Amino acid sequence: IESEENILGTATFSDTYIFIKLEKRNWGFGVDDASGSDYFKNKINEIQNNGIKVVYFHGEERDPLFYLFSKKGFVAGASLDEIKSNLSFNNGAPQISFVCVHGLRDACCAKFGYSIFLELKKIGANVRQCSHLGGDRFAANMIVFPGGNCFGHLRSLRSMNKNELSEKLVFSDNYRGCIFL
Repeated sequence: IESEENILGTATFSDTYIFIKLEKRNWGFGVDDASGSDYFKNKINEIQNNGIKVVYFHGEERDPLFYLFSKKGFVAGASLDEIKSNLSFNNGAPQISFVCVHGLRDACCAKFGYSIFLELKKIGANVRQCSHLGGDRFAANMIVFPGGNCFGHLRSLRSMNKNELSEKLVFSDNYRGCIFL
């Protein structure tokens, strides 16, 4: 449902976001409800206790187990054991978009998010489906990295090409803010 609420400044802020590859059927309602071993659940709790925002994503075979983005840079890894306080960050983060399609959390995220995901795939964007990004009332929601720009109320991106996504949307009514502020 559309509202007249101004969405600028509504992005869910965090110094660090981690996107962990997990099949959609295992996401559960929230981060703490995800299916997994006790080891996995303990690692997720440890990560959250360090102030890192955890989001799950439905990945492709070539994806690492996790993508970690922060103001300091970017890290991709194959094991959650690699996440520690003295990470070596890279500055060459890929342009990648994460679109919330978490239908168990909110039906609007699934309905609008999945159609945005498909449109982005069609234009060749590097995009992944993800769990809750915050702000269900702004569905469909998307974060574009490496900049961390967050967008909401997305309905159609047909008029854009993959290279102008972040640049054009920042100057639109869909801009929620930068998650790293």
